[in-house]
Amino acid sequence: MRDFASKSSRFPKLQEEGSDELYYTQNEIRELVAYAHDRGIRIVPEFEMPGHSRSLFVGYPQLASGPGPLQIEPGGADAVLDPTREETYKFIDKLIAEMARLFPDDYFHIGGD
Repeated sequence: MRDFASKSSRFPKLQEEGSDELYYTQNEIRELVAYAHDRGIRIVPEFEMPGHSRSLFVGYPQLASGPGPLQIEPGGADAVLDPTREETYKFIDKLIAEMARLFPDDYFHIGGD
């Protein structure tokens, strides 16, 4: 089973190349969050990083610490986000800022492995 992603308008290659078409549109996310909120349910999204990010690297290989090209495959992470590149942090900042507008909760999970 694969995780579903939220569609990013800033980084379209996430869903075009790295999602196997398993993603929610931003409107679907808003509806889901509102539905859950009305029932007292908190949705805490998870953004896997620095590892388990292989699907991200399919569209954005320059962010990977290892050589590409990478494919979407279940299993361990043989490449992680490259912490030595300023571009990595700019990408993360922009992606998290976009997703934070969809998930109004104070918390989200970044994986950490």
